Amino acid sequence: MGTFERELATGSGRWDTAMARLWGFQTSEPTPTFEQILAMIVPEDRASVSAAMEHTTTVDQSVEFEYRIRRGDGKLAVLNTRGRVERNEEGTPIRIVGATVDVTASREAQLRLREFNEWMQLSSQATGVGF
Repeated sequence: MGTFERELATGSGRWDTAMARLWGFQTSEPTPTFEQILAMIVPEDRASVSAAMEHTTTVDQSVEFEYRIRRGDGKLAVLNTRGRVERNEEGTPIRIVGATVDVTASREAQLRLREFNEWMQLSSQATGVGF
C-alpha cells in the first residue's frame, strides 16, 4: 500500500516509497504531476479517474475507485485508490490525501475463477455430467 497527498492549489504532490514502487517509479524520482499520472492510466479509465478525483473535492467522505495503469516496463496493473479531501478553515478544499493498493493479483484470480466456472458449466451441459 502506498500513500499520497496532492496540493490542489499548486498541483504538487508527495508519494511515499511504496506508492512510487506501485506505479513503477524509482524512489529517487520526483513525484509525477497529475497529468503524468493520467498518461499512465489506460485510456478507457482516464475519464472515470478524473471524475473520481473531482468528486473527492465535493464531498466530505472518502472516495474509492479502481483503475488500470500501464507501468514503465509495459506491464498492466490494477490499482484501487481511496482518497479524501482536506479543507481549510473556510471549508475550501486544499489537498487530497489517500492510499493506493495494487489489486492486480486479486482481479486476475477472480477472472480465472470466472473462466473456470464457465468452462465447468459448459462441460456439464455438453456431457450431461454435473460437477
